[in-house]
Amino acid sequence: RAEKIIYDYEHRARISARDGVSETAAFLTTPNALPYKGNYYEKILLNAFKGLDYMALGDMSGARVELRRAYERQKEAERHYAEDIRKAGKQASVKRLDVRQAIENSADLRETMKNIAAAANQKLANFANPFVSYLSAICYLSDGDYNEALVDFKRLRKMDPSIKLVERDLATCARKIGGAIPKDIKSTPFDYPLDKNIVYVIFASGLSPALKERKIQIPLPILYTGVAFPVPEFQNSESNTPLSVNSPAAGLNIKTERIADMNAVFGEAYRKALPLTITRMALSAAARDAGTVALAVTTRKDPLVALGATLAASAYKYAFNRADLRSWQMVPGMFQAAQLPFPPDGVVVVRRGSLSKTIRLPHSKNNFHVLYVLAPSANVLECKILR
Repeated sequence: RAEKIIYDYEHRARISARDGVSETAAFLTTPNALPYKGNYYEKILLNAFKGLDYMALGDMSGARVELRRAYERQKEAERHYAEDIRKAGKQASVKRLDVRQAIENSADLRETMKNIAAAANQKLANFANPFVSYLSAICYLSDGDYNEALVDFKRLRKMDPSIKLVERDLATCARKIGGAIPKDIKSTPFDYPLDKNIVYVIFASGLSPALKERKIQIPLPILYTGVAFPVPEFQNSESNTPLSVNSPAAGLNIKTERIADMNAVFGEAYRKALPLTITRMALSAAARDAGTVALAVTTRKDPLVALGATLAASAYKYAFNRADLRSWQMVPGMFQAAQLPFPPDGVVVVRRGSLSKTIRLPHSKNNFHVLYVLAPSANVLECKILR
């Protein structure tokens, strides 16, 4: 249903009465007057979660379709972002607003951009998401396609070279197809196959950033430059705690490793879109204050009327100076992963803190299993066998 709504917004006529009214309302009131269309980060994740759903249905080909769509979303995001920047820049030029200069002159904005840059992973080009690449690799391995899985692992390693699990998976795929293992990889390949008799554990923990409102002063040639701005509020570090994965029968006890830090993914998407967000906020402030200026001019001959008009205009700006804080808030803050050979008895025990779950995996033809473990908080541990 969410994807159908997105499709409707994206394939609507470029100029429509609905969009025109909403855009005008947003400029004169708040961004909340616009229907929520989702952002690039969320649209990419939408297809990733649909991929997980297809895995749960046992339809790996359907999962691959969704993950290819996620990759297409990444390409679309880059194209649409460039177009949005061009449009907003043109509008700012018409209004004679120098947004770049405004950013340089605003201590609040400089501080915000510095904090976001520190949290973001700037290796994530084109709105890339490491979780998408990892899921895609698993899907290809379920079909025994080491070549395509190798492509995904290479892509993932470019985003974060520090993940030892991915490094070993990459080396294993390269050895399997008779290719050369990259010289900078020091880890040894796994001594078991990645396409059968294996359990992949995906651990989704914590919550991704939410948005909070912050008043930021933007120095523009208008009467009131205090703008309500959406700023990420990163959740606690609870999501960094790994999951212990045990196989009593095989005597294995391993821990999950970070695959995708969603704070970094969110931070980079936010950082990249920040100039566009600032431009739109500045245009909205200019539109509201243009009416205030006009009102002041028309009422200046009567002091009482002018005072009343000024108070009304100030109340109007205060009431509608609200940031758009809508976002998909139930996205995990971190995706971690681990893998182990299929246990002789099919029993896997996962443990985090005082919580533990025992999972009995069914024996199948290839014994290729994906286990999804969800822990949005320290007192929740939910498990689902996706395949």
